[in-house]
Amino acid sequence: MKRYKHMDISTKIIIGHNGSEFGPGTIRLLKEIDRCGSVRHAAEAMEVSYGKTWKMIRDIEDALKEPVVERQQGGPRGGSARITEAGYDLIRRYDLLAADIKEYAKKRFEEEFK
Repeated sequence: MKRYKHMDISTKIIIGHNGSEFGPGTIRLLKEIDRCGSVRHAAEAMEVSYGKTWKMIRDIEDALKEPVVERQQGGPRGGSARITEAGYDLIRRYDLLAADIKEYAKKRFEEEFK
């Protein structure tokens, strides 16, 4: 099986609800909002349009039926945003699931291809 020795495996977890999907991009967005304190700054950091980031947020909030981002509308100094408890819970659960699946996939890949 030497022909596979140079190969590796990667995983990407996508969760769906009513035709909408979210995955690593949405989770990264929530982490960026947490880091930046702003949806606009998070969008810039990810090099994603501001409109697309709001669509991602709306999609996940529609799926969860609760807010994941708490917004403070801007004034002269701009708005702010923070992650809600539901948002933190989603990040934690997604990261745990992704780590478990990655570990399992790596183990199975090693069994089959190495």
